[in-house]
Amino acid sequence: MNSLAGKLTRSKLRDRVVAIVSECAEIPMDRIKDNESLHRHGVDSLAGVNIAYEIGLLVGRDVPSVLVTEHDTVDKLVDYVTGT
Repeated sequence: MNSLAGKLTRSKLRDRVVAIVSECAEIPMDRIKDNESLHRHGVDSLAGVNIAYEIGLLVGRDVPSVLVTEHDTVDKLVDYVTGT
């Protein structure tokens, strides 16, 4: 994990993941709920690939392009980033 992700609290990391999802999927940040499936908001495979790419930049390593398919909520994405 890169130093940025390693230095962030879970709350700050969650905020960063929400910002990534919001930007990549063009969903207002206030509509994104931590435990709600991103697919429910219309996150498609292209947005999922972009989200995976941006999260990869955040953690400093390649992440699978199917990340959002396998971890389809903000909570699950944050767990992935923190390794929990």
